[in-house]
Amino acid sequence: MSPRRKVMGERKPCGRLKPVEKEDPRFPTMWRRIKDHGARVGIHPDVGTVLGRLSLSGVLRDHQVEAGFRFAELLGSYHRLCTGARSYSVASPAYERGFGAGGWSADEATAARLERAARRARRRYEEVASAIPNAWAHSLLVDVCVLDQEPGRARLADLAALLSVLALRLQIR
Repeated sequence: MSPRRKVMGERKPCGRLKPVEKEDPRFPTMWRRIKDHGARVGIHPDVGTVLGRLSLSGVLRDHQVEAGFRFAELLGSYHRLCTGARSYSVASPAYERGFGAGGWSADEATAARLERAARRARRRYEEVASAIPNAWAHSLLVDVCVLDQEPGRARLADLAALLSVLALRLQIR
């Protein structure tokens, strides 16, 4: 007969294993209510995003969340002014702020202002994009910050590290 396998984990003073704390089952429901009805009660729309939820649950720090929102805004303005790409059909509020709305007018002064804004947007985006190490990391940032998709537990540490690097590049403290 083989010896009994020892189970690892935190123990009580009597020697028994302490029960593992599970996430509150009400949390997803409460979060959905905040997301759906928060704007009506005056909560900022960024709170209803994945970055907002990760901030409220303590997974990401404030400077990381701010870097994520700023990245989404920069990408939105870059897409509108430099690439002419259409906005994502489902995008975070920060991306929509950067992308803007409305049409263009045809006078020369407006064209010159748009050209300067496009150069500035391209320079700012390329400066931030140079801090992103590879295409996988860029895809992760777009998925979470722009498309508002859950990163999954396995990618949370990578997301936090990427957002910390972006916060340093964007000089967010």
